[in-house]
Amino acid sequence: MITHVQADHADKKDSICLPGIARHLNQRLHQLGLGCTTLLADTGYCSGENYALLEREGITAFIPPHGTYVGGPEGFTYVREGDYWLCPEGKKATFRKEIVNAKRNNVRSRLYLTTRKDCKGCPRKEGCIGKQHEKKVNITSFREEYERAITRVQSRWGRHMKRLRQATVEPVLGTLLDFLGMRRVNTRGLGLAHKGMLMAAAAYNLQKLLRFTPKRSQAAVMALPRPELDAFFKVVLRSLKRSELRNSIENRSYC
Repeated sequence: MITHVQADHADKKDSICLPGIARHLNQRLHQLGLGCTTLLADTGYCSGENYALLEREGITAFIPPHGTYVGGPEGFTYVREGDYWLCPEGKKATFRKEIVNAKRNNVRSRLYLTTRKDCKGCPRKEGCIGKQHEKKVNITSFREEYERAITRVQSRWGRHMKRLRQATVEPVLGTLLDFLGMRRVNTRGLGLAHKGMLMAAAAYNLQKLLRFTPKRSQAAVMALPRPELDAFFKVVLRSLKRSELRNSIENRSYC
């Protein structure tokens, strides 16, 4: 069943629309006494901010990270206790500051740098930093959230969730596009587009309701082992004797 739909501008990334979708969805479900504990989406809805938001809301997200995500520079090891990156030569790239990119929807990243002294005379300098004086490591501020999301998606349960989304959600989108007129919106403004999407979702849900048939309870049948012939005839004879004795008693009572 479709529990929520909404229209938004096409020039926005899916990841920017996800917080609003999750907020409105939770409001609608809470009105019905329900809640959302698991969210499945494709890679377009991936971002560190979304991972952190869903974790704060107590929602388990199965959203694959996009291909541009890099967990760290090749050959470097992150040391969480000291919050620094250790290069193959044993030098540290320490945390300097957090950067907020206003041109990219306020994407937050953390900047780590080595020192000139560490990189001077290093045998790996040409292949590592080239003509630069120190190694610069610019990594997302939500690295831990990304790593937890990757672990969930690659787990056995995550693969099951992916198949579940492909089998239940994707056909709904195909029905809306191919049979309910949602391939092209011929209205002007978000308000009218939203109305059209609501009507399409209502038509889909009514169709599901009309075709719904509750499952009937089935009686369980168990096959017993075949009895031995001697025991079977003994039971038959006993039943016959009992019936004869009952008949004789009834006849005497009538007399």
